[in-house]
Amino acid sequence: MGRDILKDATNESTVIRIIDSTTFLPEQTVEHTTPGLDLWFRREGAARVAITAVALVDLTTAHTDGGIEHIDDGYYRIDPPDASFATGADGVQFGGAVTDMVVIGTYHTLVDAAAAARVVQAPVKVTVREQRVRAKIGSE
Repeated sequence: MGRDILKDATNESTVIRIIDSTTFLPEQTVEHTTPGLDLWFRREGAARVAITAVALVDLTTAHTDGGIEHIDDGYYRIDPPDASFATGADGVQFGGAVTDMVVIGTYHTLVDAAAAARVVQAPVKVTVREQRVRAKIGSE
């Protein structure tokens, strides 16, 4: 599972993994022109949407919708279109297929900006001694 992404976020990238379908070893040479490459996204409650793959010059290239670039060990940076993160769904799945390979996709929970801004504070454990001290101070 991938990281949480804000609803309506723009220019986000995600990571998928591609392995050989026979040896299960990482595929290191997939390009946007690789035969049978078929990338897609599916928002919760919606239909699958194709992503047209395009080349990225390298991993530092600015976000380009459909961009794909090998990171290492079969992991690939994918630049999905901004529509995949639009308000109206609570999550988005990314996946695909490549001839004689297996694409291991990823899922991102889509969160509202207001919910992401909330800071969740863990309960504080108070020792018995601290409780007694607080009670004593409160009674003075």
